[in-house]
Amino acid sequence: MRPEQQPFRLPGGPDGVLLLHGFTGSPADVRPLGEFLHAKGLTVAAPLLPGHATEPADLNRVTWQDWYATARGAFEELRRDCKHVFASGLSMGGALALHLAAHHPLDGVATLATGLRPKDWRIPLVGLIKHVMAFEAKRGGEDIKDPAARNGFTGYQVWPTSGVHELVRLNQHVREDLPEVDCPLLVMHARDDHTVPVEDAQILFEESRTSVKRKVILENSYHVITLDYEKERVQSEVWSFISSVLGGDGSYFGGQ
Repeated sequence: MRPEQQPFRLPGGPDGVLLLHGFTGSPADVRPLGEFLHAKGLTVAAPLLPGHATEPADLNRVTWQDWYATARGAFEELRRDCKHVFASGLSMGGALALHLAAHHPLDGVATLATGLRPKDWRIPLVGLIKHVMAFEAKRGGEDIKDPAARNGFTGYQVWPTSGVHELVRLNQHVREDLPEVDCPLLVMHARDDHTVPVEDAQILFEESRTSVKRKVILENSYHVITLDYEKERVQSEVWSFISSVLGGDGSYFGGQ
């Protein structure tokens, strides 16, 4: 594990945010967002989800419930220390944040490139594929438009297929959770995301129960929007979302 892949906690003020990284990634992928929000005065926690930042085979040995247990534990620690707690997650991390919001009192959720159905046509067959193929290479590398950020990505370079099957199960569960998500919601997605269809952002937006929500579509990024060309836009939108909820300013949610 590289130092930047370690889980981190940045103590700040009485309002906190839980940051959850994506599948095959690590807390390094949300570290710039975490440091930005910490500079705004928030307490930030970013756990390392089981099976990540070690070796790809470890992702074939865990379940989505293991990931959720870690996310819930980090949330409960923040809840003990903070008056208000938000959650934001990249891709799979956003799905975990939505599942958390459906079952626990969150003050808001910001999903970042979160989807319900990966684009790969083989996904419906992954329950069978995992028995004959443990890993699948990431063709073309990580789905990041910025070459420097893509070359600097520290996560796995393969898809562990049993882990992918667990991700599919999580996404199916989250689709059922959406009518129970009634806290403020920010949905961000890149139009040219090659991993998760941008149409999933509209599903999250429409099927979530809350009426306090906003959808933002990015035009110059791919999937890992926390590290790509528009990472500063992501940071400012997440902060605007959180500060608007805390301040009771509904103008941020005026558009879709």
